[in-house]
Amino acid sequence: MPVSYNDAETLVNENNLKMKAFKSDYVIDIIGDDFICLFQVFYQPTVYARPPEDSKLRELNPDYQWLTVVRQHIIPKPTVIDARPLIFNTIYN
Repeated sequence: MPVSYNDAETLVNENNLKMKAFKSDYVIDIIGDDFICLFQVFYQPTVYARPPEDSKLRELNPDYQWLTVVRQHIIPKPTVIDARPLIFNTIYN
């Protein structure tokens, strides 16, 4: 996922990192002004996707959202074992 330089600076400041450490641990490539990083998203079923608690049948309504975003992270490169994922909320922002 491309991360702009401004977003990278915010990530670095919020997580008490140095830009050099961010680049070496999280950045896969640099294209133009953007850093290419690995992005991980965790989804969770909404209440509409789970069986009813009262065990009664209900009519399905396709207007409801069936999944919701729970967590979003920039994750370290696979070869880096001592770095932690960085919270990066970008979906629905």
